[in-house]
Amino acid sequence: MQKTVYLLFVLELFILSVDARVIHFPQMKARSTSVISIDSVELRKDLTRFYFNFKGLPNQWTVVDRSLTLSDPSSGKEWEAIEADGIDLGRKFQFSELGVAKVSVDFPALPDDVKIVDIFEKIQKKPIRLIDIQLESGNKVLSVPQYPIKREKNREQDYRKILRVDTAVLRGYIRGYHPRLKWGEGVIVLDNVVTTEVQNIPVKFNDDGSFEVKMELYYPVQQVLLLPDGYINFYLEPGKELVVYADMDELTRPVLNLEEIESKARYLNYSGELGQENNELKCYRNFDLFDVQQYAEDMRSLSPDSFDMKEKWNLQKKLQNIEKLEKENLLSCKISHLLKMNVWYVYGRHMLDYEQYYTANKGRCLPDSFYTFLGTLPRHDELSLSAADYKLFIHYLEHILPIREKMSWTVNDFLSDFSQYGIELNPEEKELVSCALRMKTPSDTLSIQNFSYKMDKFNRKYKDLQILMRENAVLRKQRQVYINQFGLTPDIQTDLFITRRFMMRLQSLGRPLTSQELCSETENISNVFLKDIVYQKNFSFQK
Repeated sequence: MQKTVYLLFVLELFILSVDARVIHFPQMKARSTSVISIDSVELRKDLTRFYFNFKGLPNQWTVVDRSLTLSDPSSGKEWEAIEADGIDLGRKFQFSELGVAKVSVDFPALPDDVKIVDIFEKIQKKPIRLIDIQLESGNKVLSVPQYPIKREKNREQDYRKILRVDTAVLRGYIRGYHPRLKWGEGVIVLDNVVTTEVQNIPVKFNDDGSFEVKMELYYPVQQVLLLPDGYINFYLEPGKELVVYADMDELTRPVLNLEEIESKARYLNYSGELGQENNELKCYRNFDLFDVQQYAEDMRSLSPDSFDMKEKWNLQKKLQNIEKLEKENLLSCKISHLLKMNVWYVYGRHMLDYEQYYTANKGRCLPDSFYTFLGTLPRHDELSLSAADYKLFIHYLEHILPIREKMSWTVNDFLSDFSQYGIELNPEEKELVSCALRMKTPSDTLSIQNFSYKMDKFNRKYKDLQILMRENAVLRKQRQVYINQFGLTPDIQTDLFITRRFMMRLQSLGRPLTSQELCSETENISNVFLKDIVYQKNFSFQK
């Protein structure tokens, strides 16, 4: 009897194996994450079984939702998962020390005419999606879009024309993209250190994974295309085009540090007019890693002199590495120049980071000698605007404590500013201003009847002029600290102070400046490009 039962069991297994059709390593067009891959598919009369390999970070957790569904994209029919082996659907499971997990999931049997299927989770946040899984042989090879590439006759010829307004184009292709992944859009957050404008530029993907975006640039930029998963660094110049090729699996790969997304990307490649420059920058970034924890510890524990000494040592070490790579022909002169600007303004930004931390937490000012590092920076180099950390640097520089300290504005200063614009206040207005500037308590205004009413009337009458006077006072303070207190000569940074304050002034006034106001505004701007931008923005301003 036992022999008969055993033979029937073996016979049943044999019949099932004959009826089952197994597809090893089935091809698919796209997947939302590289964590999951398909080892094989077993097509049987009673069920459909998928064997998955999960590969993540060692000992980390993940979950496969109970809503895991198999679908036929041509008909729209769906089949929900029945059960899983190796995990429990809807419950967290942990990767092994090797970062792998083998899982099988059973679905209902599929009709014979279903040749292509999708698998997806019905959840909102980062669902698993596997698109166009081939259940038969004869898979098509996907083609990659090829873009016409403009090449420069002389790569070094015009790169020193740094400051100019022109349209730049970024094109690209994401291998492994599919619209049914419902991946979403990318975005480029474009900061303009000249105009202080910040643009969020959406990047939409075509069905084949290609994309194109145009942007107006004032100078070369090092920017990031932020994607629903991962990112792509790029360098772009006004009037130039860049083509980038990336891979969906590499973008969605689990990593411990964000830098690993790029450093482990083997398919990521750049071509076009700026392809060589971008590939050089990528190679340099892969070994120029930054220890954030050590930096934070240095800021907390080191004295101003010790912090400065360590940052200078790091600066010199990086400059020497760049020069060595250039001599070995691993970096072009152009990118060597840009990287030097990067490391100089990382140093500058770190010093201003420390200044903000120290003054906020120690409750006292740093000596003027601390700010001598400003004199060592390449302040007259227009390419400094393209440095990766320049936006933060110039913002911090505009708000260092010596500039933030309360400005003393005497009655004579106030009346002199009015006279500068051809306005002589009458005796009553002078008395009102004198009382307002010298007031320490509300009782100090009792000598003037209806003081609040008269002051409000005065402020409405001279609103625009007082905005201009305030902005000029801020600029005077910046120049006084920068030139007189620190002993620095005027440079592109002092020109930027004026240009950036002008942009804020336009918004505050809500109108273009008059010819007289504009002449007063631009008389201290020596950079021709920045002066032209001020005139153009004033002429084209619309509220």
